[in-house]
Amino acid sequence: MKLRRCLRALGEEIGPVVVLGVALGIAGCAAVPEAGGAPRGGAFDRPPANLRDSVGVPAGYGSLRVDEISINLVEGPLTIQVTPLDEGILRLLVPESHDRLAAIATASGPDGGGSLFLVSFYTETQGLRFSQTELTVTAQGRTLRAARVASITQGWGTGLLRQREPATAIYAFPEVDLDQEFEVEYRTVRSSAWAGILPRVRAERGRVRGRAGGGGRPDVGAS
Repeated sequence: MKLRRCLRALGEEIGPVVVLGVALGIAGCAAVPEAGGAPRGGAFDRPPANLRDSVGVPAGYGSLRVDEISINLVEGPLTIQVTPLDEGILRLLVPESHDRLAAIATASGPDGGGSLFLVSFYTETQGLRFSQTELTVTAQGRTLRAARVASITQGWGTGLLRQREPATAIYAFPEVDLDQEFEVEYRTVRSSAWAGILPRVRAERGRVRGRAGGGGRPDVGAS
């Protein structure tokens, strides 16, 4: 029952890409620590380097949805969703989403630093092949490939998608400055959506600091 509630909450929040939201929900619910225990479902024990305490904004005051900080690419029948897992960005989300994604990064993120992104590949077509290695980030004139990848869903290594079953992993790229514009590319498709997301992120930072300074929590929900 708890798993179903978690999946439903995050699936509703993603909105248009509901099934990708379900993939996030599966990973998030699996990664939340049990009472008195360590996080489950991750291949790496230590929290990634970019989950740091000094991120410039307090936790618990964000109001953004996950889809408002995510980048979507579409190549034919393939949809890719890319979500930054930097703690400074995650703290701008509603608290429930912050907790789920931070748990995913802590439990399943590859160790060694860099900038972490949650990446989901999805299709409505049965048996579609995808390439785990052709996703790149272009930042400040440099094209970056993932230095490390930690899979979350089963069957990631096959490079084969089942119908409506997302393949999800955490990509660790060399350090990407999320306060600057960058592009995400997969094969022939390129997205500069972060340029439009960045003003939203900057505005929300100001609102979060204002809420925190006023001593109250935002009256927002997870949907």
